[in-house]
Amino acid sequence: MAVKELKVFDQKMYSIVRAIAETIIPPGGAFDVDPQAVDPVLLFDNYIDGLSRLQLKAIRAIISAIEYAPLVTRLTRFTKMSPDQRLSYLQGWEKSRILSKRNIFLLLKMLIMMSYYSDDTVAEAIQYHPECLIND
Repeated sequence: MAVKELKVFDQKMYSIVRAIAETIIPPGGAFDVDPQAVDPVLLFDNYIDGLSRLQLKAIRAIISAIEYAPLVTRLTRFTKMSPDQRLSYLQGWEKSRILSKRNIFLLLKMLIMMSYYSDDTVAEAIQYHPECLIND
């Protein structure tokens, strides 16, 4: 899948973030948004485009750590895991006793979720209509 509109990620990083996003926001959840209408990775890429180079390097490092850290214990990369293995692996990050590991993952999850829920299609799907955004 070629994505032309990417501003921050290359295709390899896009694939990794897509696997993370699909694990965090699985299709067919409480509300279903057509994946063709909303690309969470593209939204995330555009959402972080204004960050400093140092912040973007940190985000890329987090994403790379999630992709390659499983090689140590599971002998596979994150993107090669099954959906259940991915979920279990990310839950390990989210529930880690190591505060910095937990916070690093929660930062990434928060950024992905914020960019996803900021999309008008998603807001409509969850019937989110805040008064501050409604134009008269």
